[in-house]
Amino acid sequence: MENMKIIIPHEGVNEIPEGFKPVMTSEGKLVAIVPEGMHTRDAHWIKTERIISGVDWEQRRYELAKAAMQGFCANSHDSIAIAADSKTVTEWSVGFANAMIEKLKGD
Repeated sequence: MENMKIIIPHEGVNEIPEGFKPVMTSEGKLVAIVPEGMHTRDAHWIKTERIISGVDWEQRRYELAKAAMQGFCANSHDSIAIAADSKTVTEWSVGFANAMIEKLKGD
């Protein structure tokens, strides 16, 4: 099994090339993509105890808060469009983003 190509996944890797298979942890997290003929024991040097999340949660929080704020600002209902100041809308937006992140993480 010398000179075999191993793919270490990162954000943006969303498919497994033909002739390769995933190496997963017991928790179901993707660690590497290796040739189909390779056994997990052949890739023993891949550390599976430190898995880097493929999701940048702070970036996702920003995107969700931004979308929520745009929704609040586009709303013509009086209690949102007129009565709420920018600080309140910001707090609501971050609150919605945090709730969505919590749900997505399964916390």
